[in-house]
Amino acid sequence: MKANTEQQLPKQLEAAAKIVNRRISEYLENRDDIHPKLKEAVVYAASSPGKRLRAAVIQMVCRLFSGSINQDAITAACSVEMMHAYSLVHDDLPCMDDDQLRRGQPTVHVKFGEASAVLAGDALQSLAFEILAKEIKDSEKAIKLIGILSGFSGAGGMISGQAADMEAENMHSGIEEVEYIHNHKTAMMFAASAAMGAVCGDGKSEDIHNMMQWGIYAGLCFQVVDDLLDESSTPEELGKSTGKDLQQGKATYPAAAGKEESEKRAKALAGKAAEILEIYGQRADNIKSLTQLLYDRKK
Repeated sequence: MKANTEQQLPKQLEAAAKIVNRRISEYLENRDDIHPKLKEAVVYAASSPGKRLRAAVIQMVCRLFSGSINQDAITAACSVEMMHAYSLVHDDLPCMDDDQLRRGQPTVHVKFGEASAVLAGDALQSLAFEILAKEIKDSEKAIKLIGILSGFSGAGGMISGQAADMEAENMHSGIEEVEYIHNHKTAMMFAASAAMGAVCGDGKSEDIHNMMQWGIYAGLCFQVVDDLLDESSTPEELGKSTGKDLQQGKATYPAAAGKEESEKRAKALAGKAAEILEIYGQRADNIKSLTQLLYDRKK
């Protein structure tokens, strides 16, 4: 059963991405109120080819608890992907990481200019909340989703992670500092996605908590692997600049603990994430397979 699920996972991820890509495209296409130049930059950023892992998490978790992927889950998935796109646009800016390449394409500030990139990121952040407020018909559910997303992506979450990441440059950070950055900058958005999926699927409070915890472990695993890949892969393989973490003195797990310890840490985190799913039995097999994919990935 599990082997069959692992074989089906690539198709499930592709289907999840297609659903969200189409919905985001439709939503933005109908927004004639957005300034044309700004809209072009927003569409470029939101349509950038990516894995849409966070969107897939929402859809998979929703299915785990409700038996299907409902419209609320698709809306929430679009919201999280727009939030993620905003974070990447700002992360790539010259004043931040100054990256030239993202997902195999020129970054937004390279293509449209720095000012347009800042505004495009701002727009995507507001659109992420707007789509939830407008499209989720159950007001109580909408408030829950907005609360989760704002908490994990906001001042005490992802943004604090970015602030810590910037402060840690060339500081030879230890494990504690690295884990703070990983937890806030990356893991919290995986946690938000998993929790939002549980809300969309009408999961119980303990289910939302369990999925949130799964997201933390899965997101931390993802980031440790990302740190390792940055040191061992090429830009062509990853679709983004590589080796810059080391050049810029970034706080990474390999820099703080070494390659061997980082590989052990990633494996342990994947194991902790999978352990949380055991209480859901075979119903969570696809999420277990996704957990393994986050650990095994090469790009």
